[in-house]
Amino acid sequence: MQLRKGDMFQHKADVLLVTANSYVTHNGVLVMGRGAAKQANDLYQCAEHFGWLVNDTIGHKARQRYGVIMGDPGCYNPECPYWLGIFQVKYHWRDEADLKLIEYSALKLTQLAIPDEFKISLNFPGIGNGRLRREDVLPLLEGLPGNVTVWEL
Repeated sequence: MQLRKGDMFQHKADVLLVTANSYVTHNGVLVMGRGAAKQANDLYQCAEHFGWLVNDTIGHKARQRYGVIMGDPGCYNPECPYWLGIFQVKYHWRDEADLKLIEYSALKLTQLAIPDEFKISLNFPGIGNGRLRREDVLPLLEGLPGNVTVWEL
């Protein structure tokens, strides 16, 4: 893992992960109202797409998915230059970020980050609207592979 300062939306990557919650509204839209999630939704109108992916419907039953959820490249916005995904840090948008969920998302990202040919960017999870301390979250990220760059503004 690499740590960098700056706006990850201004740098080249193959995969762009934004931190998000897991709350899907009654009309099937993932709440993406702050931080990098809001920026991604403002640019690429992806909240509805991720709402469908978080509430994975099998038959007539919906089950909520957690961790790192990847969108289908270009299906929500062909202008998006990234393979866009979410890195979940909290269950409800009002909540403080959850260290166990961040740990789980980091594990899922580690599994997805192989093969090494993809450059992955992620905003630093849990420290903005998640209200966690950087020093509490950083140890959970230290095992991420070298092709993952974690960005701080």
